[in-house]
Amino acid sequence: MSQIDSVNVAPIASILLVDDDDDSCALIALCLEREGWSVTQLATLEAARQALVINPATGVCAFDVLLTDVHLRDGEGTTLLAAGRPPGLTVALLLSGDVVEGEAATQLGFDGALRKPLDRAALASRIRELLSPGLPQIGTDAR
Repeated sequence: MSQIDSVNVAPIASILLVDDDDDSCALIALCLEREGWSVTQLATLEAARQALVINPATGVCAFDVLLTDVHLRDGEGTTLLAAGRPPGLTVALLLSGDVVEGEAATQLGFDGALRKPLDRAALASRIRELLSPGLPQIGTDAR
């Protein structure tokens, strides 16, 4: 296996980013798009619920990754997975200015939580790690 084969580049992914802070949302989206991912930005819980519906033709939702702020104008982002994770949604992370323990996030159906302001490189790395578990990541010690 060559050096290139052993390093995980960003898999193609469709990301739903839910944040009611327009500036924060735009900055995060720009970072994620630079990784080669497709990003849909929404500002409300209701819009996110509608976006996460299962497509009857495919049997899965349209997104691979959900990133949601905890506190939104119309409710708590923590409730988005209350009915369970939709098929096709591989990664779900909470974003918050408050301290959210990883264990609390997993009890709500999420893969973890990241504290805002975000380290955008760490966010991208975490998404890559969750999309391709077990593979070495770019910028990490793969020894």
